[in-house]
Amino acid sequence: MKKRSAVPDVPIPPPSAKIGPYRVDQQISAGAKAEIYQGFDERLRRPVALKHIRLEVSKDPTGRKRVRQEARAAARLTHPTIVKLYDWIETEDGDWFVMELVEGRALRELLDEGPLAIDFAIRIARRLLEGLSVAHGEGLVHRDLKPANVMITYDDEIKILDFGLVKNLRADDGESVATQDGVLVGTVAAMSPEQAVGYPVDPRSDLFSLGSLLYEMLTGKSPFYDENTVQTLVNICRATQVPTRTLVPSVSQELSDFIDWLLDKDPDRRPQSAKQALTALKIASRT
Repeated sequence: MKKRSAVPDVPIPPPSAKIGPYRVDQQISAGAKAEIYQGFDERLRRPVALKHIRLEVSKDPTGRKRVRQEARAAARLTHPTIVKLYDWIETEDGDWFVMELVEGRALRELLDEGPLAIDFAIRIARRLLEGLSVAHGEGLVHRDLKPANVMITYDDEIKILDFGLVKNLRADDGESVATQDGVLVGTVAAMSPEQAVGYPVDPRSDLFSLGSLLYEMLTGKSPFYDENTVQTLVNICRATQVPTRTLVPSVSQELSDFIDWLLDKDPDRRPQSAKQALTALKIASRT
């Protein structure tokens, strides 16, 4: 996994710091609400990833309850495409989640080098739909499916990263932590139209994001991205993408139509489940 620069003013544990039985080795990435470190489980003798939830989130009783609720929900997920959650440690500096360490290349890195081969892009999309089908079956919506959150491991497996914005549709106390409906959450270019305007989301929102991802894998371009963030949001909600086949003639008409189906502005006109989308993708990619 590529090491990224730390966010300024974020305290970084020194090498060989300990969080419970886990050794903290080096920071991998940092975001607005959490930092991720590479670590080592000294009991089971295996590398792990350690996700530190920022203190301002952890110290809020409501926020902490919701974070834990989402963690328990994510821990139920069992699929090779979904990163495993092993443990959860409470400290005075915030909560720590212990997860499977994924090593490889982010899809973002690959796309920075250009479009992917059609067969490779289809394989990635299939695996993502398989993982999403499991998550959606547990009532979980990812809400931030983008190239940076997809990894291709050194063993050539596909992994979905960062369920940090996950929404638990079965939560018994309202919305996910810091992600109430009506609040813009997620990466702008990866959003669905309903997500972009702050409406409630369901699994069909992830399918729109998958459509954007598959479009970019095949064409090298995000379908709605603009350097102006507001314009990107407008494009997501109003603009019709150039068909994939128009940009890449080697893409079949069936596959191009499938992507347009995923990218329909109206969730009622998209595939209604990841299973339905997976079946349709298999049919479209056989032609």
